[in-house]
Amino acid sequence: MLTAVVRPGEVGDAYREMLKGFTPVVTYFVNAEIRVIDWSPRVWGLLQGFLDTDRVLDPPDEDLIDEYVLLKRTAITLGLRYGAEREDLWMLAQTRQARLPVMTHDRNAARVARAAGMHVVTALPEIDEDYARDRRRMASFRSI
Repeated sequence: MLTAVVRPGEVGDAYREMLKGFTPVVTYFVNAEIRVIDWSPRVWGLLQGFLDTDRVLDPPDEDLIDEYVLLKRTAITLGLRYGAEREDLWMLAQTRQARLPVMTHDRNAARVARAAGMHVVTALPEIDEDYARDRRRMASFRSI
């Protein structure tokens, strides 16, 4: 998601506008994921501001594992078989554990977070249609 924030153009502009008045924090997992990629000096400089120690959430604990399990089950109920995106579920779990809203430009991550009761901020087009479909699906599983 941070790559969308620092990206020049319409998507980056939309997310930077949404962030006005807020202090974004970075999950432990995003912090690690960002450090893996060989960013350009310009992008790295922009990302570095998000990696201040006071903006990175604490490392995982047992409660975080419980949050991950809830989100994984939600993804499965929605029919989203997370594979490589399991890192997204860990990021969502830590955000949910901290009781913070999630800002994402990943459609599946937004859907899982919303279905799990999280507040989602996104510039994704037509996401409300996905949310409506997901509410119906979650309701049908709960009524069984």
